[in-house]
Formats: sequence, structure tokens, C-alpha cells
Amino acid sequence: MRRTNVLTLVIVSLLISSIVSVHPVTEGSFSASLATQDVWSQTAALPSPRSCSVSPPESSPPSVAYVANVSTLAYWQRELAMRVNESRLLGLLTSLTNFNSRHPFTSDGNASIDFVASYLISHGISYTDDWFSIPKGVWTGTHYVYQYYWTRNLYITPWGINPSAHSLIITCHLDSARQGLLGMLPTNAPGANDNAAGIASVLESLDILYQTHRPTSQWNVLFAFLGGEEGNGTRPLYGSNRVISHGLNALGINPSTSWALNIDEIAYQGTIWPTILALYRYMTDDVTTIQGSLNAVSDNLGIELIDMQLPRAENLASVQSDFGWCISEWTLHTNNIPSITISTNQYPDPYKHSLYDGLSHCAISNVVNTTKLIIGLLIELTFDLPSTPPALATEWVPILSAVANITITDYLDPLLPKFQAVVLDPLINIDNTLLNYLSRLAQPLLILGNAGA
Repeated sequence: MRRTNVLTLVIVSLLISSIVSVHPVTEGSFSASLATQDVWSQTAALPSPRSCSVSPPESSPPSVAYVANVSTLAYWQRELAMRVNESRLLGLLTSLTNFNSRHPFTSDGNASIDFVASYLISHGISYTDDWFSIPKGVWTGTHYVYQYYWTRNLYITPWGINPSAHSLIITCHLDSARQGLLGMLPTNAPGANDNAAGIASVLESLDILYQTHRPTSQWNVLFAFLGGEEGNGTRPLYGSNRVISHGLNALGINPSTSWALNIDEIAYQGTIWPTILALYRYMTDDVTTIQGSLNAVSDNLGIELIDMQLPRAENLASVQSDFGWCISEWTLHTNNIPSITISTNQYPDPYKHSLYDGLSHCAISNVVNTTKLIIGLLIELTFDLPSTPPALATEWVPILSAVANITITDYLDPLLPKFQAVVLDPLINIDNTLLNYLSRLAQPLLILGNAGA
């Protein structure tokens, strides 16, 4: 280490211990103070570090953030995965299953969609409504009379649309099944696994990414919450067909450069074998990019994820026979959008669409892990990490630790107002917008070298 660097380290240590003791900052304070713009120019007249001793403060050491470049995709996947909140997911699951039914032919069908829309608004997330009708045939004794029930899709494009970019469409259906199976009397299934769990997972991942994501022009991302997927008793998949017939064109998304990720039935605690998250894909679909990214994320986060290819199904009936009534992936697949579904290995379980589909049979750990996979996938595909030289943290932090509790944070990571001072790594290169943001969060902010230049 150069002599000048050592002397600068000592100065910063002294500044931290002295300034924090003079200007204590309580948690939640957002007052700004730029302590120095150039520490380097103050080093010439200082003694050698060998003759300079630094006494620790009598009170508890201050809490200091050392902001450096430690950005990698794996780092961000692990960082944001830790922000997934199991209690918040369980609250969403409970609210969604408390509706009498989420089927579009019931009074609560649209009320449950209103709940999701209100959740988005309360979290500052804008959405687009796409209303459409579903026919229901009523037999009069001689012929059918059709009644039409209105429902809607909700579309969110949180980082805008670039018509020339690739697109990832993330879908989950909002409605629940109409009646139970296994010879039970017709009744409304609670729909915890199918698909309240998927709704909760997508909402949580969207919220976390919306608050932290740095947009990139490489990928468009569409979150599509689908109504009417459970259908009218003779035909399903109204919501996903509406995406194809109207939604993509209205939003300016090119289907020929799009891929889809469907989230459906991710949490059922099966009666046949232990529940494991699985990827379902058609062998004829080229989903190498999406599947490879999901596998990389699952390895990084330690989430078990198995591959279950769908058969070369030639029609919807064969898909329903093997994998259930509603599988939105089929719509996208048959419209030449390569698709993959995160679900579980429980598709053959005959109880999953019945009254057993309540919270007590819902594996919340699967909801948490699916949320982490969605977040990790979008980081893998879309996070744009600006280039900056590697940090000097290994040189600076040991000496600074003599007078403060040092936490190394990434320069793209939003700082919580819990630090009494912030030190910027000498090699970091940030713009004035981020510099001003940091100055509002910390008192003092110590800027070393050419940071922010």
C-alpha cells in the first residue's frame, strides 16, 4: 500500500471517530453533510502511521457504511432474496383465500381482482386494465341462452417498453376453480395453491424489484395477471388468449421476440410425495435462455428445482388430461411464444383442485422460493451493472474497523438510514444523482479520491 494511502486511512479513521462523536445521528435521520471533497490533499504534513495511534471512542463504535463495488449478479440475487418476506406472503395468501370464490362467475370474482389492483396502487405500481367477457351457456330445455360475465387482466410494465428489445412475459392467473373433484358435490375450491400462491409470489417479487431495479434496454418485462383462465366449464384460458389477441399489441410488445414464464400451482402440499418445485416445458420450445438462467439462480440460492418436460401434446385435451384444466403455458406455446412454467411435481395429485386446496395444505416455503426464483431470473436477464474498478475495501476496512463498526455495501444498494457515516471507496465512480442521494442518507459522507468526479 502506498504511504499516502496509509496516511489517508488514518485521517479517515480520525474523522469518523471525531465527527460522529460531535454530530451523533439517530436512526432515521436524513440530514446531509459533506465532510470533505478531497481527503488526499490533506495528507502531506501528517506523521507516519507508525507514530500515530488512534484510541477507540469510549462509547459504542459508530456504525459506518463503506460503499464499494462488489456488484455481481449472484450478489444481487442473494441480496434481494433476503428481502422476501414470508409473513407478507402469508398475509396475501390469507386475503386471497378469504374470498368466497375467485371464479369469474361468482360475485367475488372481480372483487378479488380489485384487491390485487388496490395492492398495486398502494405500493405505487401502475397497471393497465384489459376488460373482456366470458360467455356462459344456460340450457333452457330446448337450447342454450348465453350470459356474459365481464372480467379483466392486469398488465404491469414497470420499466417501460422498448419495441426492439426482447420481452419476458410473466403470467399468473387470478381466478380459482369452480368445483371440487373426486365425486364431491359442486363447490368452490379455496384456491390457495391454485393460484393464490402464484399471485402472492408475483406480487412480492414485483414489489421488491420495483423498489430496487435499475432498468435496462436489453429486456422488456410484462407482468400479466390473468382473469378468466379457469373458463366457463367447457373452455378455459380466456385471460391468456386475451393477452395474445389484444394485450401484446396494445402494449407494443413483439411476440416474435418474447418468452413467457408462467407461475401456477407452486405450493400444494401433496398427498402422494414430497413437494418439489419443478420446471414444466414443451420439448419443442426453445427456452434455453430462461431455463439456463433459472437453473443458475437455483444453484446460487440453493433452491431445489427439477426439470419436467411436457409431452409433445397435439391438443389442449391431452394437456388437460395430464396436467390439469388450466395451464396458461399452452396458450403461449401454441402462439409461438416459447414458454416455461414454475409449478411443483404434484400435478398428478387428484386432490389439488378440491376443498383440500386451502391454506393448511399450502407449503409457504415453496411460495418464498418461487418468489426468489422470479427475482433472481430478472436480475440474471435484466440487471445492468455499470462498470467501475474493483474496490480497495481489503486495504481500507481493517484500519477503519479500529474506530467503527464497518459494513461493506454495494454502491448500487439503497442504503437504509441506519448508518452514522458513509465512506465512499476511492475507486468508485458514481454520478451526481447517486452522490446527492447518499449525501441525504449520511452525516457525514466521506468522499475519497475522485469518487463522484
